[in-house]
Amino acid sequence: MFFSTSSIKFWVFIYYILLLKKYSPMIKFLIKSDKKNKNFKSTACQASCEIHDEFLIKPRAQFKVGKVDGAAFIMSFMFVFFLAFFVRYLYVKHIRPKTSGLGSNSSTSSSIDSTENPTFDQKKAKKCAPLDYLCGRERKNSLLTETDEASEPSRRSRYKKRLKSGLQKVNLLDKMLQFGDKLERWIELKFQNLGKFCATYPLLVLSLGLTFCCLMCVGYFNFKIEKDPIRLWSADSSIARQNKKYFDHHFGPFYRITQLIVEPKSSLEPSTYLNMTITGLQVKILQEAFGLYSKLVAIKDPVSLDDICFKPMAPENNQCAVQSIFQYFQNSEKKMVEHLSEEAEAYRYLLMCMRNPLTVDCLSSYGGPIQPYLVIGSYDSTKTDYINAGSLIINFIINNYDNEDKKIGAAMAWEQQALGILNNYTSDLINVYYTTERSIEDELERESKADIKIIAISYLAMFFYLTLTLGKYSSLNLKVIILEMKIFLALAGVSLVVLSVFSSGGFFASIGVPSTLITLEVIPFLLLAVGVDNVYILVQTYQNDERRPAETIEEQISRIVGKVGPSMLLTGTTQSAAFLISALTPMPGVRAFSLYASLAIIINFLMQITCFVVLLTLDAKREQAKRIDLLCCIKLNLSAMGDSLQKKKSFLYKFFNKVYTPILFNNVVRAVVIVVFVGFFFACLAMCDKIKVGLDQKLTMPQDSYQLKYFEALQKHLSVGPPVYFVLKDGYNYTSVDQVRKLCGSPACHTNSLQSLVSSASFFPDQTYIAQPPENWLDDYMEWLEATSPSYCCYEYVAERKFCDYVKLDLQDEHLCHKCPVHRAKYGFPDQTSLFNYVKPPKKLAGTAIHLLGSQTYDFCRSSLKLDFDFMTFTFDQLWKV
Repeated sequence: MFFSTSSIKFWVFIYYILLLKKYSPMIKFLIKSDKKNKNFKSTACQASCEIHDEFLIKPRAQFKVGKVDGAAFIMSFMFVFFLAFFVRYLYVKHIRPKTSGLGSNSSTSSSIDSTENPTFDQKKAKKCAPLDYLCGRERKNSLLTETDEASEPSRRSRYKKRLKSGLQKVNLLDKMLQFGDKLERWIELKFQNLGKFCATYPLLVLSLGLTFCCLMCVGYFNFKIEKDPIRLWSADSSIARQNKKYFDHHFGPFYRITQLIVEPKSSLEPSTYLNMTITGLQVKILQEAFGLYSKLVAIKDPVSLDDICFKPMAPENNQCAVQSIFQYFQNSEKKMVEHLSEEAEAYRYLLMCMRNPLTVDCLSSYGGPIQPYLVIGSYDSTKTDYINAGSLIINFIINNYDNEDKKIGAAMAWEQQALGILNNYTSDLINVYYTTERSIEDELERESKADIKIIAISYLAMFFYLTLTLGKYSSLNLKVIILEMKIFLALAGVSLVVLSVFSSGGFFASIGVPSTLITLEVIPFLLLAVGVDNVYILVQTYQNDERRPAETIEEQISRIVGKVGPSMLLTGTTQSAAFLISALTPMPGVRAFSLYASLAIIINFLMQITCFVVLLTLDAKREQAKRIDLLCCIKLNLSAMGDSLQKKKSFLYKFFNKVYTPILFNNVVRAVVIVVFVGFFFACLAMCDKIKVGLDQKLTMPQDSYQLKYFEALQKHLSVGPPVYFVLKDGYNYTSVDQVRKLCGSPACHTNSLQSLVSSASFFPDQTYIAQPPENWLDDYMEWLEATSPSYCCYEYVAERKFCDYVKLDLQDEHLCHKCPVHRAKYGFPDQTSLFNYVKPPKKLAGTAIHLLGSQTYDFCRSSLKLDFDFMTFTFDQLWKV
């Protein structure tokens, strides 16, 4: 994720396109900028530029009232207002009537009014009972004399209109209540009929239910689990995903990265040369880290690093692009021994290379420079205090392919072997934190396999809990306990939950919706918590119900189902609808989880309202016949106890009925509960704007995962963040000199070109994450094309359009080769006839790596030139801490 770039135009980078969305307004400004902006100069003279920030998105100021957070202040004020209103209400309605005795007086006066006013229509008073204040007005107006009535005709007419309007509203409310009652009775009747059918035909219902679940599970032949984090957490239609697809299509999938962070142990002896401090550049640390590095490079079975690594200068140079401090020694053990023999000499050489990475002796084995901020960490980047770096960074860059490509298997095999070495590596000198491209997926899969045991234990614990709590236990007699235990119903309830989970997964597998590891982990727990509620409702409603005279068990069960069925339906539909609404989110992982959960809840409800009703009926008959649960062939002799068992309530029922409920409905407790709830509600509202959007990778990892230690080391040691692309899609008019000048950053380019303005963003670290000016192949190509004597780069044969061999140029006849002709236009910029004549340079020239990647497609015919153009720069490491 953190790889080098250089002034000789070789760079390696990681794609982090999510930043494009944040800075898309700035990018639109950059591309649309046709106005002259004298404040921005080219990147070649940025030291003397006057930088302005009018194109940046200004950070929104935090809302505060004085020095207090604004949201907290408003919510606190609202809570105080509510508290004052609530206390006033309690005083007026409950405290003052008791202390002053006004309640009795008011009732007495009310009775007097009713007896002294025979004109008051008692029937009408009952009719308008919901409108007491109007009835009171009518009662008061009945005392008026004829003179008063004549003097106030308008007031009486207005009163009659209001009374009529109020009565109309009451009638409408009555109709709505009547409709609700009819609907509820109709639903109860349908559930009662369903319960009667299930209780009467148990074998048929169970057969249909099991057949339905088996048919739903057939889809598991097409079951797939999505493990790719990109496909899990980014929508296919999102801007980031579309940009990544475009990039992968035109430039290929980005490299697979294996990264090591090497940190010296605190017990290490300090360096006497470095003011008695422990650093990652001590000779012992370098030697120990090089030994580990050599083990990884030496992996040969099943594939070697040389078979899969990225080789930017192949075929002339077949060395792998590995970013490490050992590249200052060209990975040569002999050269390391030579420079590390004396501590002072080692520090002098390393400091020289880190300050001058373009020095020939410091170039890597593959020919590119090694920037210090990519191979060391935990140093003061503002002072370039490289020698006191606290850690070493090693990056293996491996070629990547699409997931469907068979070549990716070789890379994954090497990564597996590397992980085997790193997992077993121990040292007395260094701590090693590491990651590979497959690490996150491997750890998620390992966690899922470990969760299988947790899920099994949870279901087993719930089974025992149901067994103990479903029983009524009306007596401590052992025989009664054995009789009233609900082992069979507990097992049935848990089993139906499991069947619902499998049925939901099978259905979506059959229609091609892949599951996720998180879905497989969470759904069983979710449905276990939701599904058990209905089991309790059905069983305890039956236990608390008394069978009517001449009523059979089937009729009693059907009546109970009619009683609790509507509430179960309402609960199931609302829960399922809530998950269906969340399935509208475009995030694939959340969408799959929501769909699986929604269907599982519906299936669980259907199974409980049918199959579980059947099993409840069988268990009721078993208990009536006084047979032991699960051992129905054994019958208990409880004739002496008679029917008194059925009349006693369970201990749990007695607790809630006689202890919990009276305490909760105490006036003081009710007031306290309301105040605490409202206070908590306002506190949550005040904290809503503090929620940070994003997915912390640490939360997805097991507690014992090596990835957690790597993430912590990443935040602690890394000195540079992930690179970011600014990709200009094809279709841009590159044949126009004026249009090309809006992209580059050389002195001949536009003053507010894309390169210049992105570069200016790096001067505002408090507002952007851009850490340094971007690299782009167009500027490199222009430098290669326009190099002046004596360092000409572009030579071609006179007789034919073919590049001369730059290495053998001195030995060739100067009459055969000549400098590439470049015709100048305004501002000294190459004109249209020679701008892209040499768009494909020989690979031996500087800038080849970045140039060939940037110009994915090319055409020597200037009229049909088509290029995909990109900029690359690094971001600050603070991005990982947000």
